Amino acid sequence: MSHNLSRRGFTKALGIGTMVVGYQSITGSWMTSAEASSQFEKLPPLDGGLFLDDATRAEYARDYGQIIHEKPIAVLKPKSVADISKMVRFARRRGIRIAARGQGHLPFGQAQVRAGIVIDLRSLQTIHAISSDRLEADAGIQWREVVKAALANGLTPPVLTNFLGLTMGGTLSIGGIGTTSFRHGAQVDNAIELEVVTGEGDVITCSETQNCDLFEAVLAGQGQCAIITKAVVRLVPALTTVREYVLRYPDLTTLIYDATLLSEDGRFDGVVAWLIPLPNGTWANFLISTRNFTPPDTPDDEHLLAGLSHVPGSEQINDYGYPEYADSIPDLSFNKSRPDLTLITPNRGAAEFIDGILPRLTNTDLGAADIIQLFFWPRTPFARPLFRIPNREHLVGLGMLRTPTTDPEIVARMVTGNRTLFEENRSRGGTHYPFSAFPLSDHDWQRHYGHHWADLVRAKRRYDPDNVFASGPDIFRRPGGLG
Repeated sequence: MSHNLSRRGFTKALGIGTMVVGYQSITGSWMTSAEASSQFEKLPPLDGGLFLDDATRAEYARDYGQIIHEKPIAVLKPKSVADISKMVRFARRRGIRIAARGQGHLPFGQAQVRAGIVIDLRSLQTIHAISSDRLEADAGIQWREVVKAALANGLTPPVLTNFLGLTMGGTLSIGGIGTTSFRHGAQVDNAIELEVVTGEGDVITCSETQNCDLFEAVLAGQGQCAIITKAVVRLVPALTTVREYVLRYPDLTTLIYDATLLSEDGRFDGVVAWLIPLPNGTWANFLISTRNFTPPDTPDDEHLLAGLSHVPGSEQINDYGYPEYADSIPDLSFNKSRPDLTLITPNRGAAEFIDGILPRLTNTDLGAADIIQLFFWPRTPFARPLFRIPNREHLVGLGMLRTPTTDPEIVARMVTGNRTLFEENRSRGGTHYPFSAFPLSDHDWQRHYGHHWADLVRAKRRYDPDNVFASGPDIFRRPGGLG
């Protein structure tokens, strides 16, 4: 397997005396590097910068996953929403595809585009307003900075991902899940309003009451219909301290039973499980629950742990400052391949399904994993139609963090293993979360979106009729992809 694998099955072209960098759909011809640069001579004035140098373009052919490497012909670092609008209109007229990018914290090239333009939204990260229940900011801002600004006002977003180095626009494009999702849903469920740029270059504000079809197509829509440039998100009061309870469990069935109970009775503010591989080939099962408080009030440990069936005496109880606990994962370097996988599976039978996976997570079978995170959700907090979850009352989110590697054969085995697990989970009524490294066909995506597929196609036709946007899985990449 080539390490420079392409999820889109790109065609290699050989040029004589020049380098062929991509296909120009309007002229129907291959485009050389010199021709690519000359295309931008008639670009309207920009507040930011357009970068055509090889070093910058190579940088944007890398991401967290380090599996896909698709080099763009240009990178836009905008200084205004007008820059994005101008670039989209420019690209649309010339048949050039566009991918929006935040931190590039994606496992399978979802923010890359071969021979297209990458728009790096990180140059837009202003916080525009904070009130008692909401914050308005540019999409390129990291959640870390959102949390800092909110905490200065005694507030916090209700749902935070484990890693706060992600951009607000990035997580709102795929969902955004965390340990509090059992109560508040995904981050997309806590978005109030968006400013977006459509595939025609129009800047539009949308919400549940204004341009609702666009709002629903963009939240968890994987960048197919518009680029998020600004968002208004919900805030809730923040307490100062987090008490963490780490409980070891003798088996997965007991852990899932207790975790499901906790996700329903509301005694804890955060619930997640960690499955950690041991040297002897078995796995250790830990349930991690948190309760937020502000001294002098303190949690009642005995009451919170009452009725749980963890290993007696295994409790580890520690207190942390809320900012420290929320932002405990440092920035990651993109130097090894990480074919991570995230599945959402029905709660019923989840223990048997996961127990069947664990012995197969070896480099000779499905590929190894460093840790598996389990989230436990009732269905009711999740309301956005494109955030696809099984039609069951209780769900388990399974996030598999693969063992980083530089061996292309192991990477290939992991990607194949991810596809195998995806199919096994789908056969039992499960779905996947788009932070996953494996290829899907057009038919797979239609099955994924189910009866919402027609709504997504209508939104694509209306807001990106020329298929400018290649972000995310680039669902509509093939001719006739809009049906």
